[in-house]
Amino acid sequence: MTRKLPGSILLLPLLAALYVMLADFSNLRQAQNFTQPTAPAALTWPQPWGGYAWAELAGTAVTRARLDPTTAAEILQARVRNYPIDPQPWLALARLQSRVGDHAATEAMLRNAYASRPADRDALWTSAQIALQSSNEDLAERQLRLWLQEFPDDTGRALFIGSRWTQSPDELLDRILPQGGDYLREAMRVALQQQNLPLADAIWARLAPGTGIEDPALQQFVELLIRVDQIERAAELWAGNDPSYFGRWPTNGDFDREPVAAMGFEWQLSAPASVRITRDTGTASSPPASLRIVFNGKENVALNAPRVRMPLTPGQHYRLSGRWRGQDLTTRSLPFWHMSAAGWRETVPVPGARFDWQDWSIEFRAGEDARMLQLDLRRNSTQAFDRNIGGTLWLDDIRLEPIETPPPLPTIPELLREAAHG
Repeated sequence: MTRKLPGSILLLPLLAALYVMLADFSNLRQAQNFTQPTAPAALTWPQPWGGYAWAELAGTAVTRARLDPTTAAEILQARVRNYPIDPQPWLALARLQSRVGDHAATEAMLRNAYASRPADRDALWTSAQIALQSSNEDLAERQLRLWLQEFPDDTGRALFIGSRWTQSPDELLDRILPQGGDYLREAMRVALQQQNLPLADAIWARLAPGTGIEDPALQQFVELLIRVDQIERAAELWAGNDPSYFGRWPTNGDFDREPVAAMGFEWQLSAPASVRITRDTGTASSPPASLRIVFNGKENVALNAPRVRMPLTPGQHYRLSGRWRGQDLTTRSLPFWHMSAAGWRETVPVPGARFDWQDWSIEFRAGEDARMLQLDLRRNSTQAFDRNIGGTLWLDDIRLEPIETPPPLPTIPELLREAAHG
């Protein structure tokens, strides 16, 4: 036989639910009108479970804590007891403790904020700021490391912050960065952006051997050395890590391997969408490959790639040479080599629209200030009727070689004397 419950007992849950709804509705509207920290006891309806009204009170306490720190702490403590997984009340409590100089309590609140939501970017950033404002460098450094563990791309910002109190790049890296080569490599990217050679030197000294010139940190370090005019050091480092360096520049002038990222002394291949630059293993002047440039014939292209840089010795005479092949190149504005160094420029045009493998070369003397040569394949846009360029050009066997100083040209009196004795 089923026993029926008294109606009064069934009514209790309904009344409790009704009270919760009414309390939430009334107290929330009341809490929204408070403009300074207010304790839960000020609410009209008792609401010990918290609810939306307490969340509103906690939000006011977070933003207006300076108006009444004691009351703000009271409501925030109540909020974290009922709802500990929101980092904002913990952070507000940490900020209050920091203002009174209680480092231990500040750190405890920051730990709780991190535990409540470890991957919250805004919370991690706010934690770092609170730690910095506390003038506790050890705490600030721990917070920065926690931040970077979740967001390593922010390494640059963390290093900038840490530089406020560190005395050297070595100290900065040791105290701010978490352990691991990934953070050092991210820091190298930052050093290149800032052109900060002392920082880059400290990073490079800590990096384990990477993957040769495929290592982004090496590429960025060499690029930085070039930008700060340490050409010899950059060239030595690149040559020691590039397996295609055989005692001459440019490395990979025979295109024995695929080019890597366009930094340092590597070939830079960025070009307009209508131009495709690829390594061609099917057509080469000398195996295993050449570099192929294909123009699709649909655009009036202005081109300055491929291009490559090479170190020079001031005062040295050089021969720059290579081979190329053309097929069905269109327009009268054809590609040409453009060479430049300090105080010197020269060009070499392609020999025509269609030609088999041909040699090209040029001899020059590096000026006293010339320490690097840049070689670009260029094509100028034109307003001619046949301005959209099509066809294919292959490049191979590019090399820069030092040569003996050529004998001086005879002077006019010398020529006259030779003619008289002739």
